[in-house]
Amino acid sequence: MLFYLILALLFASLIAIFSLQNYKPVEVRFLSWEFTTSLAAVILGAVGLGVIFTVVVSLVERVRSGLKIRRYKGEIEELEKKLSSREEKVTQD
Repeated sequence: MLFYLILALLFASLIAIFSLQNYKPVEVRFLSWEFTTSLAAVILGAVGLGVIFTVVVSLVERVRSGLKIRRYKGEIEELEKKLSSREEKVTQD
């Protein structure tokens, strides 16, 4: 986990350095919007949106995995109950 944190900080530092060195104004057009801003703001905005998208996708996958685990635990409990009842029948016979 520490490795990923260090890697993320290094990547963020490189992005910050790159964006600060590219501060020239650029014109941005998206659909019907049009505005002028610095290239650094465009770069940092794109990275920020990428991070947000990645976090949302990760959370969705975590929730799905959690639901599967909960379902499987329920199935395991049911099967263990069936097994113990069958074991009791075998020992009674």
